[in-house]
Amino acid sequence: MVQSFTSAAQSARTITNSAGSRGEFHGQLPGKRLQARSEIPLDRTFVMIKPDGVQRGLVGEIVSRFEAKGLKLVAARFEKLTEVRVTEQYQEHLAKPFFPSLKNYIMSGPCFLMVWEGRNVVAIARTLIGATNPQEAAPGTIRGDFGIDIGRNVIHGSDSPQSASREIGIHFQQNEPVTYALIDESIIYEY
Repeated sequence: MVQSFTSAAQSARTITNSAGSRGEFHGQLPGKRLQARSEIPLDRTFVMIKPDGVQRGLVGEIVSRFEAKGLKLVAARFEKLTEVRVTEQYQEHLAKPFFPSLKNYIMSGPCFLMVWEGRNVVAIARTLIGATNPQEAAPGTIRGDFGIDIGRNVIHGSDSPQSASREIGIHFQQNEPVTYALIDESIIYEY
């Protein structure tokens, strides 16, 4: 399996020009000008794999789904959250009866915190994640495939660009997300 993937990847990087000679693919298809990275408007969102997802060994599977979609990981950290950060993260739920349980659950073990980048990334991440209640989440979504109970729904994702900005600011310093271009960005996005 790895052998065929490697061969396919090598084949995909090699193109044949009009004279029939082979050359390496460098991000530009023959006959089409591709725009530079600076011309692509990309957004950022916050995603957190909760303690149940970490404990169940789902970090790699979840990261792979985001990468396979074509999103770019620009920051990540594995840590146990403090009460102050959990309270700030879930400020809209402070007065709700389930907040004490939610707080204890999030603080019960390590979380994997991430910042993802891509065009319309908040909506795309929410689609990958699925409905908040795993019993209502579509099969193929992260919660639909890995969650059963709403109180242990594996993952959190920002619900709007404004929430994404606020949540990224809670968990990451301004200089932590890394700016870089993916080698296949010009293939993922139509300009």
